[in-house]
Amino acid sequence: MLSFMCFISSCNTTQKIDNELLLSVDMEMATRGNSSKIHYEKNQITKENKQLSEVAGEKIRQRISSEWDEINRLVSKLNLAEFENWEAPTQKRFYDGARGTTIKLNFADKTLSSQTFDEGEPPAELSELYDYLVSVLNQ
Repeated sequence: MLSFMCFISSCNTTQKIDNELLLSVDMEMATRGNSSKIHYEKNQITKENKQLSEVAGEKIRQRISSEWDEINRLVSKLNLAEFENWEAPTQKRFYDGARGTTIKLNFADKTLSSQTFDEGEPPAELSELYDYLVSVLNQ
């Protein structure tokens, strides 16, 4: 029993350490002909839009430290071991009914990428993080 408790404790410690090393979060949305990438990091948000072969990048906002703290808090609530396995609840992106969206968590030692889901319809496990990322972008 003691060894089981130590194992559980070490897993929680690993997840906590990983979250402390979160460097950035990327959210990418794409459909035929256009795509957007939003890059969140401690000091700024940048957005890159691509329509056909044109690329336009812009710095959305700087000094987002309080928002970054909330992003870190939301990521710390996720089961990172399952992050890449959560399935999309809808499939509109298969017929261009929605942009396919992916969230990437970039850590110091690895990158975790969600499965692609319809824009606005994330897996339930990702909904709180997704909604917050969208709200920060729209501020």
